[in-house]
Amino acid sequence: MSSKEIFGKSSIGHMTVGWSCDAGGSRTEGLTGATGEDGQSDEMFRSGWGLTAFISTFTDGFLQNGMAVQRYFSTELIDHVETDSEPPPMVPIVIEVPTRECERVRDFVKDYLHHPGKPYKKFGMLPDPLKFEGAGCGSFAISALSLSETWAPLTKTFWRTFAIPERLLGRLTADQLPENVEPAAIAKSAHDVVSISRVGLIVKDWDSGRPAYQMHFVDPELPIFALRTWEEVAASEQRPSKYQRQHMSLLKRTLYFPAKSPDSIGTIMQDDKDSGAQEINENFDRSFQDVARAVRSAAKEFANHGLKTQLVNFPLGVGVMVANPN
Repeated sequence: MSSKEIFGKSSIGHMTVGWSCDAGGSRTEGLTGATGEDGQSDEMFRSGWGLTAFISTFTDGFLQNGMAVQRYFSTELIDHVETDSEPPPMVPIVIEVPTRECERVRDFVKDYLHHPGKPYKKFGMLPDPLKFEGAGCGSFAISALSLSETWAPLTKTFWRTFAIPERLLGRLTADQLPENVEPAAIAKSAHDVVSISRVGLIVKDWDSGRPAYQMHFVDPELPIFALRTWEEVAASEQRPSKYQRQHMSLLKRTLYFPAKSPDSIGTIMQDDKDSGAQEINENFDRSFQDVARAVRSAAKEFANHGLKTQLVNFPLGVGVMVANPN
């Protein structure tokens, strides 16, 4: 939020899930991602809905097919090349698992798509995809992968529980709501309206106030940090190329906003293009430590079963392949 508002940058990204299942010589492959929300949250943010804009559920969701996923990432790359800006890293991680686990992931996606409740139309961070309530891109991909016994220990470290104070939730009336939105909070009358400005939300203390929600969600920075850790494990076992080292460096920074009062905003906006850049490592908090520990434990377990972890160049970036070298 702060990076987009203050620096004109956004680094949340997108998360997708793919599979390639081989059973008895018959192979099934797929690639998909949950998506939705065509600008309504920005409109809500500008109107004074505060954090309500980010925890509402949007009813224009859908599942992308493989071509749409590839088009999304390739378009992002082309846009950055044309504007001579640093390209966003696309980091696939491919792990060889038993066929039955691959089929569980595939079948979940199939069941989700054909569920009579049409959960794919509900896009947001609050719904539980495993209960077919809906999903965000991160919770959908991580929930699908959690059905693989191989992936499950790692996916558990990507979730975070966050108490959302009521004071961060704007409440406007239904006539001020964009289309295709189920708000997490709403004003029943003009007397109940609570408007929170964009800057006001950013500079508020998020750690105080009566909690309105115990939000359990996939924190995007945790799987990103896991990808970075996987790359470091792979790089320790081979000599990365210059291109691979450059790509890996893109995962070493994240944007944050340290301001505690509106007075400091002008100073930050006058800083250079790297303002607000902070490297996140496993000592940042307990969650990052758990992710790093889970990745290294998994890599060791894979090695004990004869699987090799290596850096691999993909068409749109660099990723990690964990598979039997034979």
